Amino acid sequence: MKGIGRILVILLVLCCVTDTAAAQFWHRLDSVLTVRQMRVTTDTAYVRRPNQKWIAKVRYNGFGNNVFINSRSSEGEMIKLDMRSALRTSIALSGSYKGLGLTLSFAPRRLFHKTSDQEYDISYYSNWWGADVSITNISNFDAEMDVEGQRSQINLENTRFIGMSVNTYYVFNGRKFSYPAAFNNTWIQKRSAGSIIAAATFYSGQLSNDMKKTIPGLLDQQSISMKHIAIGGGYAYNYVTRYHWLLHMSAQPTFMIWKNYTLEIEKDPETGQPVRRRLPMQNAQLYALGRVGAIYSRGHYYIGIQNVIQTFKVGNDDEFSIQDVLWKGCIYYGVRF
Repeated sequence: MKGIGRILVILLVLCCVTDTAAAQFWHRLDSVLTVRQMRVTTDTAYVRRPNQKWIAKVRYNGFGNNVFINSRSSEGEMIKLDMRSALRTSIALSGSYKGLGLTLSFAPRRLFHKTSDQEYDISYYSNWWGADVSITNISNFDAEMDVEGQRSQINLENTRFIGMSVNTYYVFNGRKFSYPAAFNNTWIQKRSAGSIIAAATFYSGQLSNDMKKTIPGLLDQQSISMKHIAIGGGYAYNYVTRYHWLLHMSAQPTFMIWKNYTLEIEKDPETGQPVRRRLPMQNAQLYALGRVGAIYSRGHYYIGIQNVIQTFKVGNDDEFSIQDVLWKGCIYYGVRF
């Protein structure tokens, strides 16, 4: 009994210590968040924090990818291939306390094993700078081919598209204009304002396929490797109406300052090594990103929609080119309390 009693005493002490340490941690965290919440970094006539401490929100998200390829066959025919991914959706529940938030999401189609496509999205928006990261892994495409004007539906097998984009921005007028007011609702835009923005992007992707078996006469490329870094700028604007609406629109075109796009074709029969060649490039390569959103607020409640689209095109239409269009949108409902 003495041994059991000692064990119970030790467990009780550990629980008390753990509870005390946790209480101290949450007290310190709350103090930090309170100081952060009270810090004034904006012109409050234009942008302010919500009076409520808590925000709860439910979101319905949709994602899609379109890939367009122009290629010349071994017989000299121009082939256009349009690849459209199946719609990917997810449902997310999120909550935040004094600006610190947590989001849980799940994809119904993946949950019931209806698709193997994957989409991961991480975003951080502040009044002065922000970033969003998108990672896609797609194998389900609907495809249409155009050969010298003759269009037909085709079935793509053993095709996979993996891509990752990292987009960052810096706002020059963060005292009066707020990205978070339009995208994560942790700030409130009281009056209309806009800002010039600086932007930078890193992209890495790979399209793997076996198109020669699917499309006779097409070049033997097995994969297309894509990497680039782009910098540029743009403009963003929040329009506040008298009828409780906030409308957002922004565009940030960037120019590729470094790029590495290569085709990997079938293995050399003599060496057994893959044969790679660089894509023929045009002079200017543009990576464009745009955001739109609309929010209706009334009292503690709000509802909104938002959409982000990013696209680029590289190569030469007379020989080989590839264009990728990635979009994501959502509709959400939230309450502050």
